[in-house]
Amino acid sequence: MYAEKLKVTSVYEKTRQEHKKVNDRLAKQLGDKATDRKIGIKYKPEHFGDQNYNIQKLKTDIGKFQDANYQLPTDEQLTQCEKLILEKTLEPINPFHAPTLNISTLIDETEILVTKKISESDKIEELVKDAILNRWVNDGRAHHKDKRNKCAFCGNPITEERWSELERHFDKESEQLENDIDTFAASHGERSEGW
Repeated sequence: MYAEKLKVTSVYEKTRQEHKKVNDRLAKQLGDKATDRKIGIKYKPEHFGDQNYNIQKLKTDIGKFQDANYQLPTDEQLTQCEKLILEKTLEPINPFHAPTLNISTLIDETEILVTKKISESDKIEELVKDAILNRWVNDGRAHHKDKRNKCAFCGNPITEERWSELERHFDKESEQLENDIDTFAASHGERSEGW
């Protein structure tokens, strides 16, 4: 019986020492998680919200997770919480002040631009009558000039005669008027969509 007692005592002592090692290791891990400067919850108050966090609070939190009624948050809930944590206070928005408009001046300036006469000679009548087509041809001209010999739309050759007609239609006077309209619209908070 004495030999049996020695054997049991030896096993007990060995088990107790192993338990103490594991328990000490766990206590250190818990302590580090609670208060370590690099990984501790205490030093991440912007994320966890408690600058006085300690090992006792960590053990209390672990106890909550071990409760049979505890439900893990969903990935969506975790994502929402992370977004809330990362939210930052934005600078206050400056108060809106409605612009003071002098309508009569705008009307006068607009009338000057839209009634400005440009030379009608050598204009392509079909383009003069259709502003959308005029804009489309002008845009296409920019894509083709000095780049293509054939029309990218229909594949037909673009003759020198046609280029001359287009150059006469979209002359300097017309381009200047379009630029003036764009500048006027931009300076009054509007975007010009062509003329």
